[in-house]
Amino acid sequence: MISEDENEALNSDETTFQFIHNLLSGALKGKEHRSLTSGFSADEVVAALNKLAANDSNKRRIVQSGFLPLYVQLLQPDCKLSELTEATQGIWILAFKCRDDILNEPGCIEGYLLISCFVFLR
Repeated sequence: MISEDENEALNSDETTFQFIHNLLSGALKGKEHRSLTSGFSADEVVAALNKLAANDSNKRRIVQSGFLPLYVQLLQPDCKLSELTEATQGIWILAFKCRDDILNEPGCIEGYLLISCFVFLR
């Protein structure tokens, strides 16, 4: 068990989220959604981000750092199954604290519902 103060110390700050945002943006621009500079793929970055989203305060930071449009980019039918899966899982995790943001993000709910059906029916 950890105290609230210790929990806050373990949380990521805005600098961390900006760094991860840059990683994911770079990966989305790269061939096959892999960053030329870091070598990380988009699904790897989103998987790590989803782990950070387990903490409620990080959910809000993720949304405020502008990740929802990037998640929507990964909800396109031409994305890899691993990208679709990570993006839908991430949106699901974020929805527990950021429901209204998700509802207001263009393409987020439509893409989530479409891909969720596709992934789970496969």
